[in-house]
Amino acid sequence: MQSFASAEDYLTISDALRGFRPAPQAQLNPYTVKNKVPLPKGDFSILLHQREQQIGGYVEQEDKYILPVNVDIIFRGENVDVGGPGTKIGSIRGLVILLSLMCNTGYLDSFQEICDDHSQELSDMASKLFDERGKYQDESLSGADEGDILYIQEVYVEPKWRGYGIGLLALRGLIDTMPSFEMDKVLLDPAPMSISSNNAEEGCYPSRPLKETINALTKHWGLLGFKRVSKKQDVNYMETWTGRIKPPIEDVVPHLF
Repeated sequence: MQSFASAEDYLTISDALRGFRPAPQAQLNPYTVKNKVPLPKGDFSILLHQREQQIGGYVEQEDKYILPVNVDIIFRGENVDVGGPGTKIGSIRGLVILLSLMCNTGYLDSFQEICDDHSQELSDMASKLFDERGKYQDESLSGADEGDILYIQEVYVEPKWRGYGIGLLALRGLIDTMPSFEMDKVLLDPAPMSISSNNAEEGCYPSRPLKETINALTKHWGLLGFKRVSKKQDVNYMETWTGRIKPPIEDVVPHLF
């Protein structure tokens, strides 16, 4: 006979997990709208691109364990039905690093090598943050280094749509779609993102001093619960994980709801 967990069981599980989860974050101020043009009425959504994955024959390790994530940010005016034609106003590019699959297939010791073979960008990130088995070099983060990795390469918003916090809404939407047991890491580097995508969500432009830009972007992504991974001044990567208690997105960008 199938048994079901009682309310008491859930309470016990919750209490047990509480010791593994970071304490709730302090109350954050919501995003400050910087675009003076009134935002058109309508709805936002994200469209995840389909991908074809080879499952037979020889597959390169970097293609087997590192999967691309490509997302369109879509706006539909108030008179357009859900599923109707929308306007692409931005995009998100990223990679999913399947640490769990590496572990299950005996390739976890090849984490650094697989990242090196994929790209210089991924090699730099892996060497600065992780050891050869995909564990954080900083031992104080050892409780948050389980699961897979979603590495965000770029959040791009069209110039007309910047200054509303739409990038925050879209990235949070992507994170919330991840199939997870609440132990996956989400990483981004605010420095190249501000330059490669000209992301002016928070009023940062490439002409500003790099340190000032990084500080502004660190504060910007911090609204979603991202924190600096390293105390080293030359390492700007930020992380959150899907098990961390995060501020409700409705409180971060209330004007978009």
